[in-house]
Amino acid sequence: MLGLHQAANTFYDAPDWSAVLGGRWVPGESMHPPIGQARFELAQGHPVTEGLDAVEAFDERYCRLQVAPATRILGTTPDDDGAEQSILWVNDAHGGRSVYSALGHDARSYASAGHQQLLRRSASWLLA
Repeated sequence: MLGLHQAANTFYDAPDWSAVLGGRWVPGESMHPPIGQARFELAQGHPVTEGLDAVEAFDERYCRLQVAPATRILGTTPDDDGAEQSILWVNDAHGGRSVYSALGHDARSYASAGHQQLLRRSASWLLA
C-alpha cells in the first residue's frame, strides 16, 4: 500500500489503519509549519531511497507524527526548531508492504523531479 500525505490523518474509525500505514497523525500533537520550499533528507540502504539525493519540493513539512516501533524511517525533515521529523517510512510488520510519504500537499510538490523519482521507487518496491 502506498500512503501519501493526508493518509496519515484518515480512517480514525479503523483501528488497524495505523498498524498497516506504520504511523499516523495525532490530533492535538501533530502539526505542520507553513507550506513552502522544503528539503527532505533520505536515508540510504533501502531500495526505495538507495542512491537518491534529498528531495527539494514546495510542500508542507508534517511534524510530530506517531511512528510505529517496527517502522523503518527512510526520510526526515527539520521542523522550525531544527528537530528532525519522520516523513517517509516503510512498514512490512503487518504481513505486507507499505510505504508512507508525508509529501504531496498539492501539485507543486508533485512537480519536483526528486518527488517523482521517490514515488516511482516506492511503487517499484511495493510491486516487487
